Amino acid sequence: PTCRGRVGPCSPHGTGPWNNASGNEGGIYLCSSSNNTLTYNIVKSNNDDGIHLWHSSNNTLSDNIAISNNGNGVTLDWSHHNKIKNSTCNLNKWQGIEIYGSLNNVIINNRALKNDNGVYERGVYLTLTDNNKLINNTVSHNRYGIELDVASNNIIANNDCSSNTWYGIRLYNSWDNILNNNVASNSGMGIGIHLD
Repeated sequence: PTCRGRVGPCSPHGTGPWNNASGNEGGIYLCSSSNNTLTYNIVKSNNDDGIHLWHSSNNTLSDNIAISNNGNGVTLDWSHHNKIKNSTCNLNKWQGIEIYGSLNNVIINNRALKNDNGVYERGVYLTLTDNNKLINNTVSHNRYGIELDVASNNIIANNDCSSNTWYGIRLYNSWDNILNNNVASNSGMGIGIHLD
């Protein structure tokens, strides 16, 4: 596939600790890349996404700070078997974390707060996705906390989705998902978990 890169070239393997990718068109972009480790990066105030993986698999994103970007904090786009952990994805214009058309990813121990300055405004958004795990995340003060849209066989467990403006957790056109031991209180519309 053709890479529409933001910062740097497409590379098949690599490790990226301690980068500051701020104030660019986009922060960090992996295209058709596998077995990368992105750790302790700061990606903020970019015109597009902070970190974007496209057709990339078996990558680990940990302890990154993706804040105040004009797109999403972190996007997995047709990317499988990745892990996002211990990262902060706050104050982005769209989603804190978006998983699109991606399978078998693990999203664990992240913070997605106050992603409420634009048109989508979700803490974590999964669409056209299956078999992902969202565990132990704090997803608060967004318009929606966690939203699944045409998504199946995902596990949503032990997340704090409290104090979002509309819904704590919303499932739209989604089936066979497991929701276990989540907190979804104090939503502005009074609906913790909403099934469409």
